[in-house]
Amino acid sequence: MITPVEGIGGIARGTRGLVRTASPGHLGIVFDTGYGTTLVHARTGDVSLVRRGIDESRFHSRAALKASIRLGALIAVAAPLPWFAIVHWVQAGSLEELPQALALSAVESTLELPTCS
Repeated sequence: MITPVEGIGGIARGTRGLVRTASPGHLGIVFDTGYGTTLVHARTGDVSLVRRGIDESRFHSRAALKASIRLGALIAVAAPLPWFAIVHWVQAGSLEELPQALALSAVESTLELPTCS
């Protein structure tokens, strides 16, 4: 397991990676970006060794799990907006007043939150 000493190839410092290829002075490293994996070529001085003997299939399955969790969270957060637009379009017949309806809906739903007594 490798981590960059400094940001290389758009990969943030501290991101964990797996060495795929090694040649004198250079490494081909697969990094887990949180949304999948990406292959970066770096000099050996730009990375530091964290741990040896990491199972490649375990690394990729963990990366896939993290990516699917983030995708699920994105869908859970973003899905209500298109649904609101569709319902508004069906009820109002147009999308002209969609921004005002979104703002009004946000205020009304905030006011309906239960309060602790």
